[in-house]
Amino acid sequence: MLAASDSTIVPVAVDNARYSKIGQYVFCTFDITVTNLGSTSATATLSLKGLPVVSAADPGYVGSGYVAYFSSMDTNVDYFGGTVSGTSTVAALWFTSEQKKSVTALTRDDVKVGTRIAGTIQYISAA
Repeated sequence: MLAASDSTIVPVAVDNARYSKIGQYVFCTFDITVTNLGSTSATATLSLKGLPVVSAADPGYVGSGYVAYFSSMDTNVDYFGGTVSGTSTVAALWFTSEQKKSVTALTRDDVKVGTRIAGTIQYISAA
């Protein structure tokens, strides 16, 4: 699910959500489309919540995400990715654009109804 930092959920249609776990390595694929913006604050940061296995209890990042396809964004996006922190089932979403020139947390204001995001998240699990 697409969760917001203001404790709301951005409703999505899930076209694909699968995972494989090999030892401690978890590989997830996803393809989602925003269906409603609801009451989420425009400045709330967005993340993929509900990863299938808790990540390793290491400091810093224990995984990353790559968005291979995105469309109908409400902001000019050049690159799109994510990170998984230790002891988590959440992937924070980040993007870069020519205008911002640095990695920026994705917010509700950056997406709109119809935004499609497809990619892969890989991380090390706790067990």
